Amino acid sequence: MKKTLATFLVLLLNMMLALSCAPADTPAADDGEEQVEVPGTGTGAGNGGDNGDDGDGGDNGDNGGDDGENDGTGNGDDGNNDGSMKIAIKIASADRTLTATLADNSSAEALVELLKKGAVTVEMSDYGDFEKVGALPESLPRNDERITTEAGDLILYLGRNIVIYYDTNTWSFTRLGKIDNITQSELKSILGEGDVTVTFSLQ
Repeated sequence: MKKTLATFLVLLLNMMLALSCAPADTPAADDGEEQVEVPGTGTGAGNGGDNGDDGDGGDNGDNGGDDGENDGTGNGDDGNNDGSMKIAIKIASADRTLTATLADNSSAEALVELLKKGAVTVEMSDYGDFEKVGALPESLPRNDERITTEAGDLILYLGRNIVIYYDTNTWSFTRLGKIDNITQSELKSILGEGDVTVTFSLQ
């Protein structure tokens, strides 16, 4: 009986020792596997991918900059076109041809369209010792505002009358443009006294 009990105790101790050794080996193997797999998950590659995406964003920024340059160029061109539109004004009696820079409005645009059909000759009369006025062959759209004129102003009055001012006057007019590079005294001398025949054409 004692021998049987001793044998049983030996077997029990062996089993306990075996069980205590097995768990110690298993975590070591697991830890080794985790250390191998962590770099292999591609974390570094993933970050690299993000950085690559950022690089693409940089490309997009460059493209946006190009678009901005295109927009700026387009706006600049529009400004030049508006500022450079001119017409010729020939004063028959003085045998002089002046130029005028047109305003940026629908009235001036309509005048250009009219002159594209051909030069327009207007018999202009003196009025008030400050202007020469005459009727156009057709009415133009009005953009009236209160204006105090200066010498050289080219004005549309009541949609149909074109006026060259050589002195000041204040009224509700539409501005068509202004004669270039001329003084009041020069303009008065060219227009002369009384009626005058004036031909308007595209520059």
